[in-house]
Amino acid sequence: MGREERRETHVRREKEVARIRHDMKILDRKYDQSIRWEPLEKPERYGWERIFVLRQDLQNSDRAEIYTEVLTHVNCSQYSMDGKFLATEYVGKWRRRRRKRNQAKVKRIQNVKGLSDKEYEKMPDRFRKYFYHFHYHTKYGWRHEWSLINQWMFELKIIPYFVTHKRIADEGLWAEIKALQSRLWDYGSELYPYNMSHYSDSWFEEENAKRERSMSRTVMAEGAKELED
Repeated sequence: MGREERRETHVRREKEVARIRHDMKILDRKYDQSIRWEPLEKPERYGWERIFVLRQDLQNSDRAEIYTEVLTHVNCSQYSMDGKFLATEYVGKWRRRRRKRNQAKVKRIQNVKGLSDKEYEKMPDRFRKYFYHFHYHTKYGWRHEWSLINQWMFELKIIPYFVTHKRIADEGLWAEIKALQSRLWDYGSELYPYNMSHYSDSWFEEENAKRERSMSRTVMAEGAKELED
């Protein structure tokens, strides 16, 4: 095979890869539109949730109602199956190699949520005095947010977590997406045998695990203890 023939073959396969990706986007959009949620007859337990609540010594104060309303704007949650709320970090001299022997389990940090400009403007005027404009630097440059002044008013609480709906979607469309992904991987192996980052299927594996999870994460804050029993 001559040089020109190899170039034509390479260009033809690149066009085929572009067409496959285009078809995958269309099917993925149709798949998302086909998703619906079916209520379960009985809510099922699904790990633990950690949220912020008003401190016990402030619940009987005169401003308890105001603090509770402020909390609805800045509250955030984390989930854990075993209730330990741990994260994996890579430590040691060779932490960039991401080997299993360099892994360490550390506690996940959880803070109240900072508000963007749009969220701050939507907030009632009587709550704005509890926030201040905070600037911080990241690897992407300077950022800013509206942060809560008195964060000590709230404390973390772990509650049972339940799911109330089942996820149902068109499995035929998902089978077509998986078939296209297999073809995309084959073409990527032929085009870039030594560099598969162009056609990595890590995104597909993540989406596959997400879609195969049959239940939604709907928090049932009220009556959680009763359901646990």
